[in-house]
Amino acid sequence: MPKLWRESLGERGCRVMLFERTPGGPIYREVWVGGVRVAAQKSIGHRDREQAKAEAFTLLASLKARRESMATGHVTLATLFDKYDGSPAFRAKKARTQAEDRRKLEQVMSFLGRDRAVATIGPSDVQRYAQARMSGQCSPKGKPVRARAVAADLVALSIMLNWATRERRSDGTPLLTHNPLRGIRLPAEKNPRRPTAVRMGAVQGGASEERLRPLGPVNEEHGTPRSEARTVLARRSGVPVSGRHPADAPGGSLVHE
Repeated sequence: MPKLWRESLGERGCRVMLFERTPGGPIYREVWVGGVRVAAQKSIGHRDREQAKAEAFTLLASLKARRESMATGHVTLATLFDKYDGSPAFRAKKARTQAEDRRKLEQVMSFLGRDRAVATIGPSDVQRYAQARMSGQCSPKGKPVRARAVAADLVALSIMLNWATRERRSDGTPLLTHNPLRGIRLPAEKNPRRPTAVRMGAVQGGASEERLRPLGPVNEEHGTPRSEARTVLARRSGVPVSGRHPADAPGGSLVHE
């Protein structure tokens, strides 16, 4: 019976294990750092042993750089992501939320650079990222995204950075002294124009008024404030309500212009 191929690369405290589960089958990889397996068995998607070893050496160089960055206080995005991904705070999230956050953070790191020093991230980086994402430059298919998607990516990044300011090293110092994104304005979309509410008789040209379905008068017995009712009306109708309360108008309804 043919032997299963297996090879261990790296040095003590930082190793990458390459192996087959079936003779000549796909190659799998697992990563060990400090005697702890930090990456479970995962197929690398091909059978080329030489390519697998080259990829493993690249990974080892990256792992070594991350360990050195932690020792010197020079924290990179990749180093921080690895720690955050394995933290109890992150693991406490639902599996779907974890997957979404990983996708967002990987998107940001692929643009800014995994070995980018976290402390050097500034407003210009946020602007460049927003412009690239919204123009489709970050998508393999060139698909642009809306500002809200960019903001969601950056919020995920900011949450990770806030976590790092509370997390401590072995000597008691924080991983990050401050969140470099703090105070930076995130991209936002303009609110679409919506029809405004007007009083009866404002329609010109003899056209008949178009009424919105009444939501009923305010129940004063139950103490429902008019301000709350105004908010409910606005939510249900999609029409911003201002001025006097709609229940005070004839018929208790809103009218489109």
